Amino acid sequence: AQAQLAPIEAYRQALLPCLRQAKSCDLAKLTASDRDYLRYELRGAKLSAAEVAAVAEARMTQFRYGPIPSEDKELPSRLRKATVMILARHDRNVAEGSGFFVAPNLVLTNRHVIEGSPQTIMVLSSESRLPLVGQVAAMTPDHVVGNPDLAALWVSPVAGVEILKFARPDSGSVIAAGFPGKAIGPEGFWRRAQVGDFTIPTLTLSQGMTGALEMSQTGVELIRHAAMLAKGNSGGPLIDSCGRVVGVNTFIRGAQSYALATPVATKFLRDAKLPFAQDESGCKPAAVASGR
Repeated sequence: AQAQLAPIEAYRQALLPCLRQAKSCDLAKLTASDRDYLRYELRGAKLSAAEVAAVAEARMTQFRYGPIPSEDKELPSRLRKATVMILARHDRNVAEGSGFFVAPNLVLTNRHVIEGSPQTIMVLSSESRLPLVGQVAAMTPDHVVGNPDLAALWVSPVAGVEILKFARPDSGSVIAAGFPGKAIGPEGFWRRAQVGDFTIPTLTLSQGMTGALEMSQTGVELIRHAAMLAKGNSGGPLIDSCGRVVGVNTFIRGAQSYALATPVATKFLRDAKLPFAQDESGCKPAAVASGR
């Protein structure tokens, strides 16, 4: 019998004909966010081979496959309700990033996501029919790589959102939640918004192992981990297998992903006298079934 393709490669084969607008394109096999991308972005244009490769690579970084080991079976649903997409609109561009609720009306993200005095900061939540307008509650002094790079945003309270609690980082499996990739970026959102469609893109979950706790040159605690990050993940939560925040995803260096560790985030919130919650209980790693 023919060997079964790895899920990511099978999905790539389903996506590429649609990007090339080939007759073999089967939209039913694509995720909702990919169908949305094709509908609003490609229109009738035919992509070059280089453009196809670039878009396919961006989409593959967002494709999560395999089970997420967790004691909390509802974790993906909880993360969807807790994680937000952030768009900072400037005169000539829209910056994109991620964030998460630390209180019913308070979102944490990276400072560099909202840097540069944007005209509007919009916060997209799966639990809100319309984008929320973010107001800066506090920011770190700068966003130099290796320094604290954080911002807290006040938003209107929304029913149904999940509040994530902070926990001390430990070794083991972690999950990065966010909205990476140009294919679900702000341009597509703004075009949809013009016709009244404020649907939040599909949340991306990427799983990996923590590599090490490191100190930056300025003494800031960082988590180096193997969960895949891309542009747009900045400010999103790094979650342990029990659904607690152990870090704030912030930058990529080479092939390595880095998050600001929990103590950096909680110190920032505490110094700004902003609300947050912690979970000091232990977390028993979930068993991962072996592949067949």
